[in-house]
Amino acid sequence: MKLSCHSSTLRFVVMAILSFGVVSGFAVNLPDEIKESDRFGAFTRSGDTNAPLLAMDWFSGPRIIEFCRVSQSGKVSSARNVINWAIQGGHWAQLDQTNLAFLTNAINSLPSPVSGNLPKERILAVRGFRTYQWCELVYDRQNIPKEVEKLYEITGAYLEWFIPKIEGKSFLQNSYDSRSGGQSEIESFHIATAAPIAVSSGGNGVHIWDLAHKTVQPLSILIKDPKANFNLALWNPTAISPDGKIIVYASEYATFAVDWKADKILWETGPLVDMESGDCLTKKLAIGGDKGQYLFVAGARKVERWDLATGKFLATLATNTPTSQFFETSRDGKTLIAGFNDAAIGGCITMSSSISVWKADEEIPAAHIETKQFTGIGVSSDGKKLALSIFGNQKLLLWNWQKGTTNEVPLRTPYGSFPHAYAMFWSPDRTRFTAYMDSPSAHIVVCYDALNWKPLAQWPYGSPGSSAKFDFTSDGQFIGMQGRQLSSLDVKSLAN
Repeated sequence: MKLSCHSSTLRFVVMAILSFGVVSGFAVNLPDEIKESDRFGAFTRSGDTNAPLLAMDWFSGPRIIEFCRVSQSGKVSSARNVINWAIQGGHWAQLDQTNLAFLTNAINSLPSPVSGNLPKERILAVRGFRTYQWCELVYDRQNIPKEVEKLYEITGAYLEWFIPKIEGKSFLQNSYDSRSGGQSEIESFHIATAAPIAVSSGGNGVHIWDLAHKTVQPLSILIKDPKANFNLALWNPTAISPDGKIIVYASEYATFAVDWKADKILWETGPLVDMESGDCLTKKLAIGGDKGQYLFVAGARKVERWDLATGKFLATLATNTPTSQFFETSRDGKTLIAGFNDAAIGGCITMSSSISVWKADEEIPAAHIETKQFTGIGVSSDGKKLALSIFGNQKLLLWNWQKGTTNEVPLRTPYGSFPHAYAMFWSPDRTRFTAYMDSPSAHIVVCYDALNWKPLAQWPYGSPGSSAKFDFTSDGQFIGMQGRQLSSLDVKSLAN
């Protein structure tokens, strides 16, 4: 029998505990901090009608408990208990009869607790009335059952997964400064999809990274050409062909394609933006097509397809567009994705609010979506699925543009981080998903199991205000660039 949502019946249940007893599911010893404040078992044994319907606790610090209490009439109170100091923050609400019934059913549906010893920071204690009995259950905050997450969803209480911290490996250091006063800001970083070669651009110029031999060198031919405009290199993007042989670079004064090994400019044409027009100077490059034969360019409110080998204009894909903030092709090169936004601040765009998708060899968009402003876009390796992180929403919107369907999955973030991501990446085999996000104290990369969205690890990666870019190698190594340093993370080795 399931519990009634009426308080009078719940009082009867409390009295019935005297006959049915208290069921303890604690196979894990509770820390003293919870034991000291836990009087609920005593309430049930004495028949005290003040016993709550539900009580939940977890640690966000050595002496900090995040608690939630729900009374028998559905009053919710949750806050942070800094032990021997103060109660901080808080969330208070009154559940209506429908949500109180949902909560009761959710308590009745809780799975078996964990057994064995858990570190304090991973303990999630859940206690409540379930089918006439007071149940005491402990779960692992590193692997929270969806039924427990449902309790927090209904009550509105605060819950974060415990996500273990890991360190990446230093991979390659660039000691070369392309110009005096080189800066650490990064405009672009891309790894060739079929070769261990990467290209980066930013305040320190344009560099080629040989990941197999762990060497780095400047794209020296551009230094010789004044049109490369290294004085404004901070905002100049690059792109790399799938085989890693051709680098495309766009300055304010010209656009180049370079055979970097031969130290030869293949073609040179005008800029992607008109500096005299007053348009935002944001410009984007992407290489795609079945064989990497196309160069896609965005700038001056238009999107075009060019021939990569010759620089010849092939087709206009869009005109009078908002400035593109996201511009990428899928790993297989068959899909182009562009994220746009009409809202500008001081001439520079902040977040996207619409996305267009093109098949690489077609001029008409295959799909388009508009939604609330999203801070980041992730593209699956086959380009069929996009993950959108919407500002302030701790969920990802998954869009299958071919089927025209969307669904939401939880974006489970580390304690204290902001509830959205700025850059997201699927691994080439689509088993791992990484999200780059912020907290007040650090940038963080979180790696997820892409099949069930369980967070596997967090990688602290720089302080707020620092610049970083990321990409996957063809064999699934996740590479991050910050300043003049490349670091790597073996996401495949992370345990599920």
